[in-house]
Amino acid sequence: MITNDEFTAIETSLTNEVGHAPLDGTAFRQAIGDAVDAARYSDDSTADCRAHLEKLARNLKEVAGEVSWLMRQGALINATNFKYATDGRAREPIFETFQRIQGGQHDLTRFVECALSTLPDRSRGRPKGERPWGPVIFHLAQAYLVATDRRPGVSTIKDGMQKGGPFYRFVAVALPIVTGDTQAQIAASTLAAILRELRPHFADPGDDNAPDPEDLIEEDASTD
Repeated sequence: MITNDEFTAIETSLTNEVGHAPLDGTAFRQAIGDAVDAARYSDDSTADCRAHLEKLARNLKEVAGEVSWLMRQGALINATNFKYATDGRAREPIFETFQRIQGGQHDLTRFVECALSTLPDRSRGRPKGERPWGPVIFHLAQAYLVATDRRPGVSTIKDGMQKGGPFYRFVAVALPIVTGDTQAQIAASTLAAILRELRPHFADPGDDNAPDPEDLIEEDASTD
């Protein structure tokens, strides 16, 4: 984790950018901590993680198949419902449970697939200089959102030839701290590309006409 002084530096940078302290200080601190975890995840135990995730993926597939089989056993279900409903425990109707399990299984399977794709493939190596910024930016964007109640974005500055803005400057301060790498930096174009991928997560429900994060305009920003 980072020190209190390092956290204060991140918090101060955001306050200087938006003119107020984080609106939800607890959630802001949590999101910064999550960014640290994402940045400093050690892949020393990659093989162990991969084995567990692959086993979980197999088990989820097997459970999904068995639940689908049980859902088709109408006679068994109807014969069991009396005992199920009268054994002294209040429960939801069993078919609602089936539907909830199927939905949860689908989401968990997708999460496991994403987790597997996150693990480095040592058989292929890693391109020189590659930095997986996406997981870190996700949590810094979440920190910015809970602190400001504004969608994170990369602004076009003044003449339209430069990219920057308050979120970009916040990231520029936070990134070296959460990664533990004083040389860590990210280009505005890379940050904008990551935010495009994250747009569905940070968009308001029904906000289909919201501008892309990199289309936001910061007309009064400094070009320094």
